[in-house]
Amino acid sequence: MGESPVGGSPAVTVDLGDVQGLILRGYTMPVARCIGLAVREAAGARAFLAAVTDESAVPSVASAQPWTVKPESCINLGITFAGLAALGVSAQSRASFPPEYAEGAVARAAQVGDVCASGPERWLGWLADPELHLVLVVFAQSWAALESATGRLQRAWAAGWRELGRRDGERLPGDVAHFGYRDGLSQPTVEGVPLSGLPDHLPRAPVGEFLLGYPSQFDRHSYPVPTPKALGVNGSFAALRVLEQDVAGFAEF
Repeated sequence: MGESPVGGSPAVTVDLGDVQGLILRGYTMPVARCIGLAVREAAGARAFLAAVTDESAVPSVASAQPWTVKPESCINLGITFAGLAALGVSAQSRASFPPEYAEGAVARAAQVGDVCASGPERWLGWLADPELHLVLVVFAQSWAALESATGRLQRAWAAGWRELGRRDGERLPGDVAHFGYRDGLSQPTVEGVPLSGLPDHLPRAPVGEFLLGYPSQFDRHSYPVPTPKALGVNGSFAALRVLEQDVAGFAEF
């Protein structure tokens, strides 16, 4: 805090194949499904993660590499701090992660204003479950493709994971948000990576504003990178939120 933002960032080279695609691009697919999983058996859980991070019969995690042909579905994942422990990540490695991530969304709800009607007791049950270890997000070009990808993933995770819950989403007709404005546009444009949407006229954001291990938006500051390198560099932190857009209430306000 208190550092001065810089106008540009040093040139960096990013291994886009080592970056989850959702961090740096949108997929513009009409349907999506979020699935919460808990570790059932650590070795089987790790085997599933190994399967989805290489080219295999299981749908693999989508990277940030540009497409030649748009796939029928894309899969990305996020691991909670409790999930790291359940998977067998060492205490030394877990200690290198920031406290905001370690404490988790439920413990920090009041600090970010998630109280009263927005409190954890009103969340989808599986999102507040202390055994939420992994979130799989499946994007697809059709409901059939979504069900196909989910089925293949489910068969692959069965030995090591158990499902806590899921939430489906669908793009609104006309590609608009509930408030009526155009949806599917993204900003900012990230410096040093391929353009994934419409260009804008705002300054390009340093890649270290989104990926760990690179210069950030602040002069002479980079965000601390967890160890080992495989769990830090080219990683990022994300929040999964289910929001209700009160169109009538907003209009009245």
